Amino acid sequence: MAKKRTKQKKIQQKITFNFTLIMFLTLLIILIVINNMTTTALLKQLSINARKDLEIQSERIDSKISDLYSIRYNIISDPTLQTLMANTITTKEKNQIDSILSEYVKNYPMVNGIFIFDVKGHVINPNYRLPPYDQIISNYDDLHDFIGSGQSFKFSKPTLFPLNPEIHITDSKDNISFFMKYINTDTLRQNGYLLISFKKNWLFEDFDISNISSFDALAILDENNHMIAFNKSKTSSATLNKIIENQEKSPYLKIGHHFKYEDSLDEYTNWRIVGLVLHDFILDETNDISLNILIIGFISLIFTFTVNALLSKQITSPIYKVMDSFKVFENNEWPEPIEHTSTDETQKLTDSVNNLFVHIQKLMNENQKEHEENVALELSLLQAQINPHFIHNTMNALECIALENKNHEIASTIQSMNYLFRLSMTPKNNNYTVKKEFECIDHFIKIMSFRYKNKFEFESTLDPDLSGLQLPKFLLQPLVENAIFHGVLASQQQGGIISLAGESYVDRMRFTIIDNGIGFDVSKIENEDDQVVHHRGYGHIGLSNIRTRLQLYYKDDFIFDITSRPNKGTIVYIDIPKKGYENV
Repeated sequence: MAKKRTKQKKIQQKITFNFTLIMFLTLLIILIVINNMTTTALLKQLSINARKDLEIQSERIDSKISDLYSIRYNIISDPTLQTLMANTITTKEKNQIDSILSEYVKNYPMVNGIFIFDVKGHVINPNYRLPPYDQIISNYDDLHDFIGSGQSFKFSKPTLFPLNPEIHITDSKDNISFFMKYINTDTLRQNGYLLISFKKNWLFEDFDISNISSFDALAILDENNHMIAFNKSKTSSATLNKIIENQEKSPYLKIGHHFKYEDSLDEYTNWRIVGLVLHDFILDETNDISLNILIIGFISLIFTFTVNALLSKQITSPIYKVMDSFKVFENNEWPEPIEHTSTDETQKLTDSVNNLFVHIQKLMNENQKEHEENVALELSLLQAQINPHFIHNTMNALECIALENKNHEIASTIQSMNYLFRLSMTPKNNNYTVKKEFECIDHFIKIMSFRYKNKFEFESTLDPDLSGLQLPKFLLQPLVENAIFHGVLASQQQGGIISLAGESYVDRMRFTIIDNGIGFDVSKIENEDDQVVHHRGYGHIGLSNIRTRLQLYYKDDFIFDITSRPNKGTIVYIDIPKKGYENV
């Protein structure tokens, strides 16, 4: 019992724990959603800012490329150069071309050199036709790739050209070549190729990450993912591979991982600008928010636990009071009424328990009183049994005297009376078999025949299938009695006939009592109580009594019909369902 009580005491802790767990999970979900929404909003804003920064960088580089396009246009549209390139080029004309190109180089500080080639790719600049500069031209793979590609213009990768490695020892590829076809402006025919070598630093002098706080690294890549320019923060671990590789999108932000953004250059679509932003940029922004959310969540959890503890105590307190009341009751004592002032469902619980104990006490008092009355009644019944036994023994003695005097008719009559007397003194069962009812009627007929000799004749037929079926006790006998007293005997004529028939159908049994007596007005016995009194049979059982018992025993599933005409006789018809069975 102590162990069970210990388990019962845990209900308050269970309620507190379960409610707190539910609230904790709810708060956790809310906090995760808030944190996710905050991160999503910051990422969206980051993407907007990053793309704007990329657009600014693209515009700066596009502006420099436009300047190169202007230089190209000026060179190609130069009328003197157009004339020289249109004719057969001699040594004199080559020197003139070289002089013109040198002037353009002087005019544009960002330009390292301008070179022109014929349609077969042979350099026209005099100096670069001689060793060791001829080797620089012949070994320049990007130039020959452009000539073989058939493209109109193209930018090379960062290169050493036009420096001579034998003279200028350096590994820094600080130049970029701008290849293009040289077109005759009048005939639109290609007369050769033009190469402008310019300084890489000039093109990307505004390509500076220090002014863009969001990016960890910036790069310019060509169509083959070759690095054209690269700039990163001092602490960045970004490499060419990280810039080239596809960044997998993850629902979780990780320290040291990057977001990747890129955009194509408008003036030269073969190049694209790529920027990397560290996850740390967003994590730094969300750390304060996450910390505040955790603090709020922790405070909410403590508050929730406290509230749940108070609520669970309020819920379980009346339950403990009810349990204590039942424990007192188990010890065979009456518990005091439970006091509980709440207005919720627990008040109904305690009120119901109080009413239950009041009701139990009332029932026990009534049961005690009933027991005392039953004891007194049993004593009375034991005393009352003396008289019926005395009468029964007396009738047995009279039957013996009649047999000793060899008066068998009187002895048979007394025996029938004794049978009916015993049957009426067994109130425990309200029903018996059809066979027993017919036997009861036979004994009654013997008594009436002895009393009214030659006044009537009686006939009875019973289908054997009905013998063991049940019906209410004394259902048919009063009707036979009525047929005798209020039918054939009331007519004051000889030759009265009474017949009783019991027939079996599928699930019904039908009984018919017919007499040729005086008859009566059926409407009167149905409407007038005083008429019913005059049509009572054995034991003062009247027709209305029979109808009432049929109603109680069979509900509405019966037929009780009386047909009678004055001086013509009476027919009583009963149709009832088959119920019960007893071997007879």
